[in-house]
Amino acid sequence: MTPKQIEQERAAFEAWVKGSKEGGLPVSLRKDKEKSYFNPLAEVSFMAWLARAEQTGWISVEDRLPQCECGIYLDIVYIDKEGERTISEGLYVPNFGFSFVKPTVRGGELDWDECEINTVTHWKYSDTLPPLPEGEKA
Repeated sequence: MTPKQIEQERAAFEAWVKGSKEGGLPVSLRKDKEKSYFNPLAEVSFMAWLARAEQTGWISVEDRLPQCECGIYLDIVYIDKEGERTISEGLYVPNFGFSFVKPTVRGGELDWDECEINTVTHWKYSDTLPPLPEGEKA
């Protein structure tokens, strides 16, 4: 995450803590010069908050790539042939990069753009799973 994103998440975390009557965390939010919380529970909670934020938002491929051993299904943002930012479902395989799971639809036609690692700008963990092949059951 960028420093700006971390500070945005810190503000959201502190608002949640201060709203402890609605289920927040009743701890002190005093910080040292490095912006670490003096209270160990607050510091650990903020680290967990940041980990959750990284998994639910778009992540730049410049910041980090997905962590997996075989391959992982993701949502991706890439630059298409016309230079437009496009969102699609994709697959990431270590040492091979990103590829499409299904084509995007533009103007009613299927578009099978080649999606190489250098054209993908952001990714996030997908909220949906790819459909099973016909005839297979979960």
